[in-house]
Amino acid sequence: MAAFTSLPESKAGAMVGRIFSELRDKVADRVIDSERSYRGTLLGARHGIDLVRLILFAAEQHGDDTLRAFCAAWLERRAELVERVADELQWFARNPEAATALPGTPRVRRATQQGQEKWQGL
Repeated sequence: MAAFTSLPESKAGAMVGRIFSELRDKVADRVIDSERSYRGTLLGARHGIDLVRLILFAAEQHGDDTLRAFCAAWLERRAELVERVADELQWFARNPEAATALPGTPRVRRATQQGQEKWQGL
């Protein structure tokens, strides 16, 4: 978004984001069950939507039509995708054994394979 609006990129902000992503990938997601990890990811996606909504409101308030259009288009597509991800929470109710397993266990690998086969058929 910074490049789109000709604003300077925050190298420090990007670095902090990378660090948090790595910590989650290397530590947190390995010690929490699949369902909690999925909900955490969904929470992050919803947080991103909220931030872009806030930027949209600020762009409208300040008459920045270019930024407003960018945010509106981004939200139109992303909100739909995030809701589709949220709809998939039902998988955890149908697969409680895999949902409560820690990553890397045979139950999760088996459930992951079944999920991949489902999506390949679409």
